Amino acid sequence: ELNKLKVIDLSYSHKLTRTPDFTGVPNLETLILKDCTSLLEVHPSVGNLTKLSFLNLRDCESLKSFPSSIQLPSLDILILSGCLKLKKFPEIIGNIECLEELCADGTAMKELPSSIEHLTNVVSINLSNCKSLMSLPETICQLKCLKTLILSGCSKLDNLPKNLGDVECLEELHLDGTAIMRSPSSIGRLKNLKILSFRGCKGVAYPSWILPIKCQNSKELVLRSLSGLSFLTDLDLSDCNIFDGALCSDLGNLSSLEELNLSGNKFVNLPGSISRLSRLKVLKLQGCKNLEALPELPSSIAQLYADECHSLKSLIELSMNNKLVTVSFSNCLKLLQNKQCENMADMLLQCMFQALLVFHKGYSILVPGTVIPQWFSHQTLGSSLSIRLPPRWFRKNLMGVALCGVCEFTALRWIDVQFKFRNHDGSQLGTTCFVFKRWFPNEDINSEHLWLTCVSIKELELTCLHCRVGPNESTMEVLVTDNKSRKYGVRLVYKEEEDTDNDGSDWYDESCQSCAKRAGDSRLPLPPLHEREDVGVKRQYVQRRGHFWSYE
Repeated sequence: ELNKLKVIDLSYSHKLTRTPDFTGVPNLETLILKDCTSLLEVHPSVGNLTKLSFLNLRDCESLKSFPSSIQLPSLDILILSGCLKLKKFPEIIGNIECLEELCADGTAMKELPSSIEHLTNVVSINLSNCKSLMSLPETICQLKCLKTLILSGCSKLDNLPKNLGDVECLEELHLDGTAIMRSPSSIGRLKNLKILSFRGCKGVAYPSWILPIKCQNSKELVLRSLSGLSFLTDLDLSDCNIFDGALCSDLGNLSSLEELNLSGNKFVNLPGSISRLSRLKVLKLQGCKNLEALPELPSSIAQLYADECHSLKSLIELSMNNKLVTVSFSNCLKLLQNKQCENMADMLLQCMFQALLVFHKGYSILVPGTVIPQWFSHQTLGSSLSIRLPPRWFRKNLMGVALCGVCEFTALRWIDVQFKFRNHDGSQLGTTCFVFKRWFPNEDINSEHLWLTCVSIKELELTCLHCRVGPNESTMEVLVTDNKSRKYGVRLVYKEEEDTDNDGSDWYDESCQSCAKRAGDSRLPLPPLHEREDVGVKRQYVQRRGHFWSYE
């Protein structure tokens, strides 16, 4: 009677201790036993369901007995995640060509069977937080379709298969928190690898594949090259106890690298080869407490995080970098002792303007300091400021609104600012922006810091501003809502007059196409608010020159 049954879902059956015999449901395709917390045993007949394509045993935390072997040619996805007491993975009989995803994270497995090679088309294997896992079989290197291998948190895993480089399609390799001391030399053959992480390998004095190591039979140093990883975009070596001189010179050969995380290490200097990373966008150095200076950085850098670098004394020239949008030096107090860094905020302002010209995105700077640059023409104590805007202030070359504040980030993780543009008749347009949001490695920043940001017109979503606010007698009200800023400054930012692409004309005499589009193609654009005859009216049609405009 159950021959046609295709789906069984017994999820959250907390009193279920054993599954029934599944021999009577030969056409079963989906079996879900998720979060059956008392389940101790899965009947061996599950291993012979030839049409089963989806098997989910997630969070069956009491499960100890699983079929010793499986022959499941139709299986697409196998989920054993969170089976905390499951110590053994079943032997695989025959190829399982359909399986693409294997999730066995958080289990008690000590090893995988050599028959793992029969998962011929598997794309993703997740073994993260398998605290008892000690090794991987060499046969895993025969999985030619494998793209993602996650071993994060496998704290007893201290070796990788020597032929790992044969996994030609591998794109992501996560080794965070493992005990790996030395990776195989074949890792340089992973031509398609895009993400590589050794984050938090505390027991690793250095990852030998990236450092010069001494051969047992030779006094010469042998470098294991990184240059073969030509598609690597993300490299995480944070908290790996890397000392000075450890990063080898060919680090600069990673031509596709976009993000490099070296936070929490012990080096004093960085290799100059970093300047050759022509596509590097994000560099993280947070908590590198021995770092004294930064080398020349590639012009592609967009985000630089160097918080808690207590020994950092000097900076390289950053003001000519036209892509830099985020800079953070919280608790780098020795920078204040360097006369070259006295005008650090003024120097970084130049980056802000160039970045706005290129990206039209908000800019974020955090540096130790107490003096707001004089360039900010409107300054105040407290958290609110009202500025009388000059005539014809809303011109086409208006880039945005720059802000700078002095505060202590003792518990603060973000700053939001409210902008209100008000006409003399009381009509207004307002918006609230998160202008500064940052994670800090230290809970307390006990000294005062400067934060600087520039909110572009696009971020303010004020493309229709000329429809709602008149060119004369306008006021901009700015309210910083963090309650931590002791003082701050504001200034409107315009494109330089000498710029050949500069357009200093204003918006007021032109129709707003955005409003016209929202109103419908059959209606004409709305006139500017200061010319309207219906201000304060909920909805009205006004006839002018034989045409009609509609308002909300």
